[in-house]
Parts: sequence; structure tokens; C-alpha cells
Amino acid sequence: RQGPIGEQVDIEALGGAQQAWHGPFVLNSGEQAIAAYAPVPSVGGGVLMAVPIEHALHSLHQLKWRAIGLGGLFALLLIVVALVIAGRLVRPLKTVVAASQRMALGARGVNVPVDGPEELGELGRAFNQMSTALKTSEDLLEQRVAERTYELKQAREFAELLLDSFEQSVVVIDRDLRITRANQAAARLFSRELVGQDCAVLCSGREGPCDECAVRDTFARARAAYAERSQQVGMGQEILRIESFPVLAADGRVDAVVQIGRIVTAERRLQAQMIHQEKMAAFGLLAAGIAHEIGNPLAAIMSQLRSARSDAQPEHAERGPETLRIVEQQVERISRLLRELVNLTRRRPADLTLVDVNLVVVDVGRLLAHDPRARHIRIEQSLLPHLPGVRAKEDELVQVMLNLGLNALDAMPEGGALSFETASFAHEIVVRVRDTGSGIAEDAQLRLFEPFFTTKMPGRGTGLGLFVSRGIVEALGGRLLVETTGNSGTVFAVHLPARESHSRAEVA
Repeated sequence: RQGPIGEQVDIEALGGAQQAWHGPFVLNSGEQAIAAYAPVPSVGGGVLMAVPIEHALHSLHQLKWRAIGLGGLFALLLIVVALVIAGRLVRPLKTVVAASQRMALGARGVNVPVDGPEELGELGRAFNQMSTALKTSEDLLEQRVAERTYELKQAREFAELLLDSFEQSVVVIDRDLRITRANQAAARLFSRELVGQDCAVLCSGREGPCDECAVRDTFARARAAYAERSQQVGMGQEILRIESFPVLAADGRVDAVVQIGRIVTAERRLQAQMIHQEKMAAFGLLAAGIAHEIGNPLAAIMSQLRSARSDAQPEHAERGPETLRIVEQQVERISRLLRELVNLTRRRPADLTLVDVNLVVVDVGRLLAHDPRARHIRIEQSLLPHLPGVRAKEDELVQVMLNLGLNALDAMPEGGALSFETASFAHEIVVRVRDTGSGIAEDAQLRLFEPFFTTKMPGRGTGLGLFVSRGIVEALGGRLLVETTGNSGTVFAVHLPARESHSRAEVA
């Protein structure tokens, strides 16, 4: 009954308790408590222990707050330690990041400290090695770029010096038909600033596109093109030969055109003289043959006239109409020969025109048929219908075909076949002149196109025929070649640039 608990316990009520128990217990004061009771039979009572809950939890509350305080202190300590460790780790990383950003902005040779933890030190050393290697590489690259730039500058200056040393005018034209480069000869020839101008100014200062523009032809066909035109130079007119060559890009597209121009007035005058001389020589040979052809009908006419004189008696009067018919036939034969000769030698246009090569071949074949050397020679023609035209001087093409035909006749003194064949391949017209002679000796083949070289007997040729013919063909942008020669004969091929429009007439 002693103590604060005993005073609050109903002892009489517990005296009757015969079993031990424990659990919540309400004191007389109404305060909650935790109690345990054990009976003591020998004394007729028991032992009760009760502790107010508030009193029991007071120690636990003290322990709780003590644990909370220790936990907070430990957490604060962990935070401080973490901040210290993070500072030692993050600071070097921030230094590396800042250095990387400086390098991204163009700085080179940037280094970072390598102190700190082992891993961060390794990172710093690796970064410094990278920075040093990058700076070394860029320094080497800059040195090489400077060297290449100097070499390119030297090459450009040499190229310009080389271009300016040419006597021919050289201009470069881009795909917009603008002049991007021009040498000094071009500036002198055209007497104006050319770079940046439309290429039409090269045609005597024209504003619009040129007729038969070689530059446009080269851009369209990706191949060389040629043209000749009259050009105002100083106070006079000159003949200017234009040659245009494509500059191809990696994809095969024409990226630019190089146009070379040179004055060929003197050459053309000399060539015209040589052509005239060779033409006269060729027509001299033809005239001899035609004179022979005319001689036969004249002899027949003379014979018929003599016969008519002797048959003037009345008893032979019935033979008069027959005599007149024979005379008329022979006169018509002479007239036809003279017409063909005049037709071939008539004055033809001196300017470049669209020429039908088939008609030229037909005219030349008809004339060659009257040559005495063709008496035992079969003249054949295999002409491609709808053949594209050739921009040329018709008289000059006649000269070329006539020279090749006469040479073929001379190559077959025992007879044979002379054939003319026309074809069209890849923007070119090809005329092949084939004979069945004994061919050309190997040592003579190397000199065929030399002036005054001939394999004919004295008095049978000037040695200018093939030389002049090749000059005519090349002036038109074509080629004259010996394709084959041997015991079975010789084939000459004339390659000429074709125009898009068809020839003027179809030859069956």
C-alpha cells in the first residue's frame, strides 16, 4: 500500500484475484497504467506492479529525441562530407568543361590542372594530350594550306602568264554564256574589257546570240566545234577562226567552254590560191578527157556530113533523114557534156551555206563518168537518204570529192570500181571514196598529205590535191583520213560536222 501506485490501487479488489495477469490498468485516479499481478496464496493476497503509461513513456521520449538529435547530427556530417567530396570532384570537371568550351570557340593549346584524385588527374592529362595533339595537327594543316595556297597562286600566275603569251585570243565561257577569263590577245583583238560580258560581244559586239554559235554547239554536244566569221579588227575586216573546246566536270557535264580565236585571213587567201590552182589542174585533166569525149561525136558528125555530101544525088535522098538524126544525136551529146562541165564549174556561193553532200557526190560522179580513164571503171554510189546538211562552201566540197575521185581513177589503169558512200554517225557525216586499185605504198602513206608530194607520173598531178583537200575539210571542222589501203584498194573517208536540218533534197 505504500507509494503513489499503492495508494491508487483497490487492494481489496485485487485480494480476490487468484491468477496472475498483466495489461492495461486504470488507477483510482483514472490514470492509465501498465500493470502486472501475481497472487501469493500463502498470505491470502498477491503482488501488483503498476506503472503509469505517461511515466513509462517519458524515458522513451527522451531516448527518441536523443536518437533524433544524433541522427540529424550524423546527417549534417554526411552532407558536409559529401559537399567536400563533391567540391573536389566537380571543380576539376568544371575546369575541363570550360576548357572544352574555349576550344570549341577556337582556342588552341588549352591545358587543365592535373592535380586531384587519380582518376581526375588521368582525365586532365588525357585532355592536355588531346589539346596539344590538336594544336600540332592544326598548325601542320595551316602550314600545308599556306604551302598549297602559295603553290596555287604560283600556278595561277603561271597559267595567266602562259595564256597571255599566246598570240591567239583565249576566253573561258561559263554555262550562263558569261566570259570568266580572257587573255591579253583577246582584249587586243576585241578592243574591250571582256570578263563578265556576255559571249555575244565576241561576235563584233552583238547584243544577241551569234548565228551558228560554236560555244552553244559545244555546250549542247560536249564536243569541239569550229566556225569562221568576218571580224572587225581596227579599221578593217579580218577572217577569224573560232575553235571551242568543252571543259568537262566530274559527272561528264560541260562546265565551261574554252574558245580560241585566231586571224586566218592570210591563210585563207593562200589556201584560196592553192585551191584555184589545184582546181584548174583538175579541170585541165577533165577538159582533156571531155575534149576526147567531144571528139568522138564530132568525128561522127563529120562522117555523116561527108556522107550527106556524097549522097546528095537524088537516088540517095532517102538516107537524108537518117543522117540528120545521127547528127542531131551527136550534137545533143556534145551539148550535154558541155552543160555538165559548165554546171560543175559554175560560180557557186562563196559564203558558208547548208550543202547537200549527196547532190555534190552525184554531180561529181556524173562528171567523172566522162573521163577517158573511167571507160573501164564502174562508178557506184550508195547514198544515205535524208542526210543532214553540212555548213560549207559548196564549191570547196566539189573540189574535195573531185580530187579524191580523180586519184581513184588514176589508181585503176586496168579498170575496176569506184564507189562513193555517204553515212551519218554521232553528229558527223562521213563520205567514203573507195577504189579497187593496188593500194598505196607504205613509205608513201606517211607523206600523202604533204604539199607537192605525188606518186603519179610527171605531168599527171601537182601534188597539191590531197594537201588542199585536207585543208578544206579541216577548215570546216572535219577530218580527211585514209581508212584502209592495200592490194584490194584504198578507202578515203571525209568526216564533216553535221547540222540538225536535213539536206535540201533526197537522192535515191
